[in-house]
Amino acid sequence: MTEMKKINILIAALALFLLNSCQPDTYFLNRKVAEYMISGEILSHIDSVEKSGENAVLIHSGGITSLRVLKITQLIADFTIEASNGKGIRFAFRTNSNDYPEHNAIRFDYTTEGSSVFENNSLLARVDSVKLTHYEPVRLKIYNDGIYYKILVDCDTVYKGSTMLPATEYVIIESLGGTEALLSGIDFAEIVDEF
Repeated sequence: MTEMKKINILIAALALFLLNSCQPDTYFLNRKVAEYMISGEILSHIDSVEKSGENAVLIHSGGITSLRVLKITQLIADFTIEASNGKGIRFAFRTNSNDYPEHNAIRFDYTTEGSSVFENNSLLARVDSVKLTHYEPVRLKIYNDGIYYKILVDCDTVYKGSTMLPATEYVIIESLGGTEALLSGIDFAEIVDEF
C-alpha cells in the first residue's frame, strides 16, 4: 500500500471518529454484519434511545429515533420487537426526520390494543387481533416499493396498499405510552424486484 493511501485511510478513520464523538445523537448499525450500514439519529432526549450491539436499539419511554440507509428508498425494513412495558410503539415511513412528526407520513401503531395504519393522520386500517404483548418478540417487516407498501407482523399482513406520498430513506420509531422496547435484528434491504 502506498504512503498516500495509508494517509487517506488514516484521515478517513479520524474523520469518522470525530464525527461520531462530536454527535452523541448519531449512531450506526450493521457496520459489520449486513450489506447496508444503517444510520440512526436520536430525535428525543439523548438518554431515551441506546444502541445495543451491532444491530439493535433499546428505546426507552418517550424515545424517538430515525433510521435510514443513505439513498435507499425502495426497501424492506426488518425488525424484531420485544416490549417490556407500556402501550406500544410507532413506526413512521415516507417521512423525514427534520420536521417529524409534522411531516406527512405512513404511520403504523403497534399497541397492546391492536394495530393501526394511518396516512397523514387518516385511519386506513385497524386490526385488533395483531397486538403487542409484553415480553413476546415479534418480527415486523415494512415493504416500501414505489407507490406500494406492505406491513407484516410475523405472518399477518396488517395492511397492503398504495400511496402518493414520496418514498424516503427514513423509518422513524417512537415509544408510545411509556413503552420500553428492544428492537433487534434490524436490517434494511433494497428492493430490486417488483413488489
